Amino acid sequence: MLSKSKFLFWTIATVVIFGIYMIDRFQPIYHDKLQSTLRRTTFRPDPEGNIEDLQHTFRPISHVFHNLCIEEDTNGPYIRLDDKGTFTKMKKIVVYNSQIDGFRLLDTNTNPSTRDESPSTWPIHYTTQNIPDTSTLITSHPAYFVATSCLGNLYHFWHDITLGLYKLLKKSNRLGSVVKNQLYYRMPMIKYMEARCFTHTRYQDILFALSVRRFHDVYHAADNHVCYTNAVFGNIGSAGQREVVNYLLRFTNRSDEMCTPGTITIVQRVARKILNIEALVNAIKHIPNTHTQVVIFEHIPNMLEQLRIVRCTDLLIGVQGAGLQWAMFMRPNTALLELYWKYWKRIYSNILKGSNGMHTDALYATEVYLNWTSYRHRFNENPSEERKKELYKTPGVRWSNHWQIADGIFDPVQFSAKVRDLLKYVRKSDNR
Repeated sequence: MLSKSKFLFWTIATVVIFGIYMIDRFQPIYHDKLQSTLRRTTFRPDPEGNIEDLQHTFRPISHVFHNLCIEEDTNGPYIRLDDKGTFTKMKKIVVYNSQIDGFRLLDTNTNPSTRDESPSTWPIHYTTQNIPDTSTLITSHPAYFVATSCLGNLYHFWHDITLGLYKLLKKSNRLGSVVKNQLYYRMPMIKYMEARCFTHTRYQDILFALSVRRFHDVYHAADNHVCYTNAVFGNIGSAGQREVVNYLLRFTNRSDEMCTPGTITIVQRVARKILNIEALVNAIKHIPNTHTQVVIFEHIPNMLEQLRIVRCTDLLIGVQGAGLQWAMFMRPNTALLELYWKYWKRIYSNILKGSNGMHTDALYATEVYLNWTSYRHRFNENPSEERKKELYKTPGVRWSNHWQIADGIFDPVQFSAKVRDLLKYVRKSDNR
């Protein structure tokens, strides 16, 4: 027989274990019901050949809902849609036929890819009611809701949207010329809002290659009472960069036959400029069998033209920034020279080294000057007040605004030596 002390011990242990089970099972009850709603949702079949059950494929970081509508928030404020001052009434996302009622935040952010990534939480209104008769139900085009930090920045656009969306669409059999996918964004949210972050059309040719419909914008810009039988939030990870690059090159039917051998492309930026760019061009103009061109990608709105330029480049040169992300589209055995300054560290020459046979190197500036005009334009703050703060600020952090909005001068002799060395590798690898 059990002693009184042992009986008391096992009685207390049983109560504690049962209590933990009940708390885990029923508290909070809304959380369990919401998770149940997410777990049981799967894609419904449609005439375009959706996979019928992606429940296992999409868990745990992608959430699929049925009967989701975008509606006007009658109690919400007007919000700005772009840098031109376009305002609209705030919209809300409503999930009908849910197991719960009420407002919840859906978090799809499990592994931020960039330092400025916007919070990937979506405001969702759940209701057990049916979709109103006044709504327009669209059955054949699933809607994908993606969080991004800066739509007009190629680095963020590529890592926040393209790689994840490609993998998601490929898994769900949604890539193809006859397929149409609807894409919605959260409002871009970064510490210092830039006008270009609202420019959602800059790289839309990439989206069209992924079978995204012509209208793609923040969900607040959608029509009222538009509903979807299938809506996906989040992603299932990122596809390999080389796989997506090759897909886009096949889609655009790029031909390299018209490229001029020995092309050197120097990318000049609107902000973070090369102040002595003419001296650098003169330093390399006598290198045999080369042709040097200077481009400003911000002045070339056509993405396919930007792609053509980098695809026909043997050596790409530019100050550290999102424009160097284009190097991923360069031909095999080409080269990248990244220009940077001491407190704004090199990035692309490191992450792209060896990718597709790429040769990389870097050169830091001999002189750096803060550009107050660029600073005021970019951050929309009082430059006189900021000037006092920044002039007496000790630089030391890589993302310091002081160095982000600055222009540099580079030594022409060192620059020429770096260029000649990289061209030797290119020609040796390519047997030219």
